[in-house]
Amino acid sequence: MAIDKKIAQTMNDERETILERLLENVPAETEQIVNLPSENRFYNGVTQISIKPMTFEHEKNVVANMKRDIDPINTLLSDCVKGINVSELLLFDKVFLLMRLRQISYGDDYKFKIECPKCSKESEVVMSLNDMIVNKLPEDMTDPREITLPITKRKINIKFPRVKDEIYLSNAEVANDNFYRFVESVEGISDLLVINKFVKKLPLRDVKKLINEMNRPDLGLDPRFLFGCPACGKETELSIPITANFFSVI
Repeated sequence: MAIDKKIAQTMNDERETILERLLENVPAETEQIVNLPSENRFYNGVTQISIKPMTFEHEKNVVANMKRDIDPINTLLSDCVKGINVSELLLFDKVFLLMRLRQISYGDDYKFKIECPKCSKESEVVMSLNDMIVNKLPEDMTDPREITLPITKRKINIKFPRVKDEIYLSNAEVANDNFYRFVESVEGISDLLVINKFVKKLPLRDVKKLINEMNRPDLGLDPRFLFGCPACGKETELSIPITANFFSVI
């Protein structure tokens, strides 16, 4: 029995040696340091964040997790991002990391199909990820930060949503019921019940201001591009689709 185990171990060692030789030209999974749009300013104790390229196993897991109703994107980031708990990422940092992960794993070009909003014809588009604009945070930006609502003139402290908060932003209805969670105080009042009722009674202009300051679409990766439809000739400003299919070449 001991001899059989020794023979089996020897065969396994030989297989590993053969496998290493077959894969000797495969580039090492070198981690790359990334400079986030937030510059890590709002992550306590985080000094350096890095990512490593995806493997074929990662791509298979993305597809499998979609079928199992498991969040494939956050699971993928957890596997490939080092130096921070992914749940703590600001959402615009998350989008930036997705772009960089796609770029170092598949290359600079991203090919996708898109439907023209004018004529409904589907076209194939190729975008260079390297050409996408990334807007850094202003030096005086804080989190949370104070803003003044335009109609009620009330001063509120508002914070950025993070990956762990995505459950509150899963769709428009859920988000409308949970905007208050990103308001830390109103005129110094931090009672969540009061804040919740206050937000529900706000005029639309104040709500729009709150949402815009919460999301700050002007920060981080700008996914917009001008799409010229080859079928109808119309031009429309669209956004690059970043879904689980962003991480597949199949």
